[in-house]
Amino acid sequence: MHAMPNGGRRAFTLVELLVVIAIIGTLVGLLLPAVQAARQAARRSQSLNNLKQLGLGMHNLSDANKGYLPPAYIEHWLNPADPGHMYKGPYAPKMTGTGLYFVLPFIEQQGIYTKGKVNYDANGESAQNHAYDVYGGDGKARNWSNSPFQQKVPAFVNPLDPTSSQTTWGWGSTGYAMNFQVFGAPKHPWGYWWPLMGTTQLAQIPDGTTKTVLLAEARAGCQGGNDGANGKLWGHGQWNPDWLPLIGATGQNFTNYGPFNASSNAWLPPQMNPTDVTCVPYRATAFGTTCQVTMADASTRSIDANIDQTAWMYLLQKDDGQANTGDW
Repeated sequence: MHAMPNGGRRAFTLVELLVVIAIIGTLVGLLLPAVQAARQAARRSQSLNNLKQLGLGMHNLSDANKGYLPPAYIEHWLNPADPGHMYKGPYAPKMTGTGLYFVLPFIEQQGIYTKGKVNYDANGESAQNHAYDVYGGDGKARNWSNSPFQQKVPAFVNPLDPTSSQTTWGWGSTGYAMNFQVFGAPKHPWGYWWPLMGTTQLAQIPDGTTKTVLLAEARAGCQGGNDGANGKLWGHGQWNPDWLPLIGATGQNFTNYGPFNASSNAWLPPQMNPTDVTCVPYRATAFGTTCQVTMADASTRSIDANIDQTAWMYLLQKDDGQANTGDW
């Protein structure tokens, strides 16, 4: 740009403006991927923090319950004193909920947990038979209104998974799932509720807490189940297995996923970047190329989505007796 004889300055030429615009466009093109990568890294870090919080919460919950982790799901009628019920853990009787419900007070969500406290007889349910009910509300058992299961829990929202902040038919979703092999009773001989009522003590995990997956990322919005699943619902019960907040589900109650053996569909490695349509409910999810998990010692790890299926199976099982030394 040159000064004009009368002391004024001429405007930019069209060519000069185009050059400047081209330079700005190039810089934006160079910076945008870096910005997007930084945002994705921040989301991944926040998800790891959530998994760490959940892992520590499960440890504190187990410490308050004689070392026992919560069952994947349990109902109030279960009686540990009845030999036929085959459950000897501390989360019965009078309790109804998933493991993710019972951990709420230990992840700073006491308010949501106490929404399920049963105070008086109502809805044909006796308060004498209930203490806390994930479907309760306003002091009533099975109220199905103002209930814990309807709430969005911040620690269950995975920033890598926008569907985890949604509700499905009024149910709160979760972007994280419990490992059924730890929270359930996969070798239980019966179906229905029974395989969900696990009695795992953290200190007694045969394979060790550093070699066993406790929780994993799992896409909340998931329409691909055999039961017309709508995704991972953190408070959902056994009547539709695909809606349970679980991965690695095997056993008589989970025939959708195959029998308890090495060929079971439940051992399929984390599914890479699924959509609502392609998502498979019983599989963990890899957002990008890795799936983030909490191990049973409350440490967090990133698992390659291309992990060998047998190695993934050994990470899920708590008592396979295998030294998992593969690349994972």
